[in-house]
Amino acid sequence: MEQLKRGLLGLLLCGTAMCLPACWGAVYATMKAETESHWESALDTLGYEGNEIGKWQLSFHGGWSYRIAKVSSQMGDFTDYVKKLKSGWHLGGSLGYFWRQDMGAGASYSRYASKGQVDNVTLTYDTGEVSYGSMSDDIAIQFFAPTFFVRRPFGTGRSNFYVNVSLGYLSYVDNSLVVGQSLKLSGSTFGSAVEGGVDIPLGNKLSLSLGASLLGGNLRKLKVSSGGQETTLELEEDQRENLSRIDLSAGFRLRL
Repeated sequence: MEQLKRGLLGLLLCGTAMCLPACWGAVYATMKAETESHWESALDTLGYEGNEIGKWQLSFHGGWSYRIAKVSSQMGDFTDYVKKLKSGWHLGGSLGYFWRQDMGAGASYSRYASKGQVDNVTLTYDTGEVSYGSMSDDIAIQFFAPTFFVRRPFGTGRSNFYVNVSLGYLSYVDNSLVVGQSLKLSGSTFGSAVEGGVDIPLGNKLSLSLGASLLGGNLRKLKVSSGGQETTLELEEDQRENLSRIDLSAGFRLRL
């Protein structure tokens, strides 16, 4: 906020539109100098020599996840079962290279998993035949993506905020069992994710990371495999599988 105030004051002092480029240059220079000063103070506090932090960053995290898509009203008696499947767990990690103290790029990976089973299911076929048994799902959603990293120290400089933005490949697999019949549902699509949180240092190189993220993506096609046969379904807009979810994470971050 103080940087923004100083920037606006600098623009007002310029007086005319003719000097706007010079003013913006002055504002940028001021903000850059303050950012570098903030990092130098933070690194001094942490005990780094030569005000240099590791350019490589390796992280591992995991936690609770929740898929935010609405449950269709057509689920009927299976509504509660499907709602339970929306909650799951995730594991992930990332590797990034920072060409500046506060900015870098790299790659990220995450895997979401959820399982469920319901018994006493009745299945009626078009022929009128009726089968009884159980139904289960074993769902895995994986995300591979190039990632842009931003971090900024705050307070005494011992901790920092971070924001990561990722765009990449999202895959879906559901190994399902319906009254004794095995089905594999799979598909892939473009996915995106935004993550934010805070790093709390445990030492010069190791930090505890706490954060939250939002991942999004929709399946337009679904491949169904059963008994050696495969069918690809083109999903209508109201039938598309929404893979969007919220992740709450805790993990560790290592600077190399």
